[in-house]
Amino acid sequence: MPRRYRPTLSAVFAVALGTVLVGCAGGGSPIPDGYQRVEHPDLHLAVPQEWEPAEAERRSVDEDATAYRVPDADGLPIGLEVFRAAREGGSGYARADFAVDAVLSDLYTAESFEPLGVDHDVTVAGSDDAFLQQLRIAAPNLGPDATVRFTAVGVSLGADDDAGDGDVVVVLITGPEDRIDDATIERIVDSLEVVGA
Repeated sequence: MPRRYRPTLSAVFAVALGTVLVGCAGGGSPIPDGYQRVEHPDLHLAVPQEWEPAEAERRSVDEDATAYRVPDADGLPIGLEVFRAAREGGSGYARADFAVDAVLSDLYTAESFEPLGVDHDVTVAGSDDAFLQQLRIAAPNLGPDATVRFTAVGVSLGADDDAGDGDVVVVLITGPEDRIDDATIERIVDSLEVVGA
């Protein structure tokens, strides 16, 4: 059982600060009923209609980082963020520790997280390598047994060299499971499409 870090309420959500979505592409996957189109220069997708634009935390990694969050969340930035990063090398976004690296910050160590055993490939138009991982962290300030779930999707934009390195678009969906359920995550992931696909 991994050690659980017990952050303050603000710390629990600082990592998840805006959650970004890139809406469906014009000629690609249709936008589900009740969802809105969101765009990042590298990726299009859809998020629930009621989600609102927010300031993205990952602007230092990607100046085009985009974030949306759930309204009426008592000021907590529950939602999604989309940003581009190096898959391997300097930023360390290798698949083995992808979800942890995507969420990691000064507030969390790798031992803070409880892996959920979710790591599988997903189909994204325009990418030949896309996958989803999940982990969870205790959030005692939200309740005695409260947790926050992180869903990280990595969408490869192609290799830059023979070693297979290359940039990846990260879609990070963050929030308690009663605010962002499995069906919502599934619709978001199904809507992903690389720009120009």
